[in-house]
Amino acid sequence: MEVTGQNFDMDPKTFTLGNMFSMQLHKFADEIGKITNAAVKELTIENEIKKLSDVWREQRFELGKYTKGAEDRGYVLRQTEEIMVLLEDMGLNLQSMMASPFVRPFLSEVRGWEQKLSL
Repeated sequence: MEVTGQNFDMDPKTFTLGNMFSMQLHKFADEIGKITNAAVKELTIENEIKKLSDVWREQRFELGKYTKGAEDRGYVLRQTEEIMVLLEDMGLNLQSMMASPFVRPFLSEVRGWEQKLSL
C-alpha cells in the first residue's frame, strides 16, 4: 500500500483478481519484487529459528552412571560427540542468520539462541 499508493480491503470475501488488476501493480514490479524477496528471506530465518527450537525441545540426553572403583560418583553425559556436532552446526547456522540483513525482526531471538548454545 505504501509503495503503490493504493489502498485496498484484503477481506477475502470482497477482494478479487479484478481488484488487483485495477491497481496496476505491474507498474511497481521492482519495488514489489524487493519486498517479496525480503519477506522470503525473513521467512527463511523464521523457519530456521523454529527448526532450531524444535530440535532442542525434542533433544534427549543420555546419562550414564559414573563410578570410580566401587564408589558411585554421579552421572555423566553420554553421546557427547553427537551433541557437540549439533552445537557446532547450530552455531554456524546462527552466525549465518546474524550476517543476514534480514535478521532484524528476529535479532533478539537469534542472539538469545547464540547465548544459550555458546560453550
